[in-house]
Amino acid sequence: MTTRAAAPLHPDDATPPATGVVIAGLLAVAASIVVLIVVVQSPARHAPLSETKPVPTVLDSSPVIDPLENLERASAEPSSTLQSLIGAMRAAAHELGSAPADAAWHMTDALGVFSQRWTEADDDEINEVNRAVRTFLAAAAPGGQAARRVSEFVSAPGGEARSPMVSGASVTQEVWSAGVVAVLAADPGIPEPTREIFQSRPAAGGGFSAGARSGLGDTARGMARAAIEPAEDAWPAWTAALDRVYTGRALAGPKQSVVLGAIEEIMLGPLPPSRAGTSLAAVTALTGRAGWVGPRAPAARARFLGWLDDPRVSSIDLSILMRLSGVPEFAAPELSPSASPEARSVRRDGLARAWGMAVAPAPRERLGGDWARASAAAASLAGTDPIGRLARCVALARMLGAAQLVWAGKIGPATEELRRVTAPVPTVPPARASRVAGTDGRWTIEYHTVRRSGEGALAALDRLR
Repeated sequence: MTTRAAAPLHPDDATPPATGVVIAGLLAVAASIVVLIVVVQSPARHAPLSETKPVPTVLDSSPVIDPLENLERASAEPSSTLQSLIGAMRAAAHELGSAPADAAWHMTDALGVFSQRWTEADDDEINEVNRAVRTFLAAAAPGGQAARRVSEFVSAPGGEARSPMVSGASVTQEVWSAGVVAVLAADPGIPEPTREIFQSRPAAGGGFSAGARSGLGDTARGMARAAIEPAEDAWPAWTAALDRVYTGRALAGPKQSVVLGAIEEIMLGPLPPSRAGTSLAAVTALTGRAGWVGPRAPAARARFLGWLDDPRVSSIDLSILMRLSGVPEFAAPELSPSASPEARSVRRDGLARAWGMAVAPAPRERLGGDWARASAAAASLAGTDPIGRLARCVALARMLGAAQLVWAGKIGPATEELRRVTAPVPTVPPARASRVAGTDGRWTIEYHTVRRSGEGALAALDRLR
């Protein structure tokens, strides 16, 4: 009997037992997934707003948080947080006895936030911060790390390694720093080693507002003369500080003078409105504060006539300023961006007549009178003491530099140097004089190296101040 081998089963005909168990398990898992999908996709029933029970209000009985823990919030919240910063500064002063290093860190953290927001503060809050800094430095060990850290921060909030591009935050901090330094440098309650750090700053003395105003001028010159364009928020920050420290009718004249000076610095800088967008935006904002019309108009108009005389101010930048100012007399005829010195003189005389102002002689015609006044001023400085002799030498050197500028055809800069000869000789604080006493030899070598170059010699004389 022949036995026939069984034919293999087709997969569709039968399934091995083990495989059937696996498939059955997979089917069960799939069914569970389907159930879950149905549950998730079914809309949940939310109680209507009218059925929602109000959450009972629970009074917070937790202790008040130390303001030192809220500094990050203080930089983003409304001005009420300025009081939190002031509280943090007072707490740092109390911490000096137990942990001076931590106290210094906490103090500079709070000052770092306030120095960027001080334009939002009122006079009382600014004075409270000044008192808090004074209290801290008066209580800190003279010459100690805590006193040095805080005083160095106040003197230079941006630190030594700062970006070459000036930002709005750095402008705000620099002006604030100049104001606080002016307060602290004259405070006899601060130990001498600490106070000397502040006395090295040129804005020392005169109170916060006077120091901040001095800082405004320095900051404007620094931005306008820099070869790198400042950040877009730099000039707006400067304008905000300007509006904060020049308030009231009594300061309207000085404020206008600062505004016109800033416009002039921008026009004379390496990046005037015709070359830099930030400069154009700054002049646009500042020209609205220049006072072309109204009771302050004569000062603004006289300054503009002077710019028409000054060859350092380009015709294209003057034409931009005239369009921005909105002064009717500037509109017709417009100054050509390529106007010659003669055309500018004609335009100047026409504006002077339209404004009812005396037609002043051209700069070269005024040189004789400027030179005579500078000569008389230099002769009056013939003193016997070392400072008087040095002042006379500086005056004569400036006159020599002015003569070289005239020879080069630079009448405007030459006139400016002659006017500086007639300015009062500045006094030098004793503390500052003692620090620079050992540098005279180096300066003399530098001056003799560049003295044959009119502009180089004048720059060296500026550094001598």
